[in-house]
Amino acid sequence: MGLITKRINNHHRIFLGILIAFSWAIFVASRMTMQDPSDDFTNYYANYQDLCNGNYGALFEYAKGLELGVPLLFLLLSFISKELSPNLLIFYITLISALLLLIWMEGNLFELMDNKLKGIAGAYVWVMASFFMASQSVRQYLAMIILLYAISSNDKLKKLLILFLASTFHLIAIPIYLIVEGIKKYKWKATISALIVILIFYFLYDIIYVTFGDNFPILNKLEYYHNNTDGFTEVDLNFLKIFSVPLLFLLYRILLDRHLIILNDPLAIIYLSFYLFYIAMFPFPLLSIRFTLIINSIILGLFCFSFLKNYVQHLIFLLIFLIIPWRIRSIVNIDPNNSMAYWSIYPQSSIYPVYYYIKMLNNY
Repeated sequence: MGLITKRINNHHRIFLGILIAFSWAIFVASRMTMQDPSDDFTNYYANYQDLCNGNYGALFEYAKGLELGVPLLFLLLSFISKELSPNLLIFYITLISALLLLIWMEGNLFELMDNKLKGIAGAYVWVMASFFMASQSVRQYLAMIILLYAISSNDKLKKLLILFLASTFHLIAIPIYLIVEGIKKYKWKATISALIVILIFYFLYDIIYVTFGDNFPILNKLEYYHNNTDGFTEVDLNFLKIFSVPLLFLLYRILLDRHLIILNDPLAIIYLSFYLFYIAMFPFPLLSIRFTLIINSIILGLFCFSFLKNYVQHLIFLLIFLIIPWRIRSIVNIDPNNSMAYWSIYPQSSIYPVYYYIKMLNNY
C-alpha cells in the first residue's frame, strides 16, 4: 500500500509540474516584445526568422559558430511553423526550459529526498524561478538548466558530455561548471580563489581589453557591460534584493540552530559564493545577473528549501505567507511604462478553461 501511495503521489506531482510548466510558459509569453532596444529577445526572433527564410548561415551567429544550440532549436521549430509570432516563440522556449527543469527535479533533485519533502522542494523551485529570463537570456538560460544535469551526475563521462551540450548553448557553462565543482571539492578555498581572479581581472581590465580585445569576442561583450551604466542601480540592485531572500532563510536557520554548522554545507557555500560573485561584478552592470543566473533565476528556491529543510513547518509557513504572496504581487503588478510588461497580449479575462492559451494561439 505504501508503494502504491508513493507512486500515485509521484504521478500527481509530475502532472502538477507539467501544468505549472505550461502556466509559466503562457504567462511569460504574455509579455510585450519588440518594443525596447534592450530586449535581447528581438535578436533571437531575428535569428529564428533568418532560419525560416533559408539563411542557414544564422546557425553560426553566436560565438563564431560555437554556440549552435539555440539556432538548431529554432531550426527545428521552423519545421513546425515558419510563422511563429514573437509571443508564441517565447511560449515554446519557456515551455522547453520549464519541462527540462521539471525532468531535472524529478530525475535528480528528488532522487534521494524524503517523499514528504519533494512537494515542498518543488514548490519553492517553481515559485521562485524567474522564467522571464528564459525569454531574455535564451541561450544562457537553457545552458544553465542543462548544466544542472552535469553538476548532478556522478558519472564523469556523462558529466563531460552534458557539459559539452550545455556549452553549445552558451560557453559560460564551462566556467560555471568549473567553479561549482571546485566549490564542491575545495569549498571556501575555491571561492576565495575565484574572487581573487575576478578582482585582478577588474583592476587589469583596461590593459587586457586593449591588448586582447580584437582576438577574443567575449571581451567585446564585457566592454558592452562595462559601458552599460544605464539602469545599473535599478536593475542590479533589484536583482540583489531577490538574490538576498535565501540569505534571510540562512540567517533564520542560524538563529534556530544557534550555531554556524550550516555554513559548512556545500549548498550554503555555493549560494554564498555566487552571492559574493554577484557583488564583486557590480562594476560590470548586468554581467553580475547573467554570471549568477543559474542561482538567481533558476534554483533560487532550492536554497531557501535546503537551508530550512529540517524545519518543515517553518518552510510551509514562509512559503504560504511570504514567498507566494511576494511572487503573486510581482506577477499581477502591471506597469504601463514597462516596455516588457506582462499580460500585454491578454487584454480581456474569461472564466473558460485554458482561455489564455487559446487567446494566444488565435491572436498570434
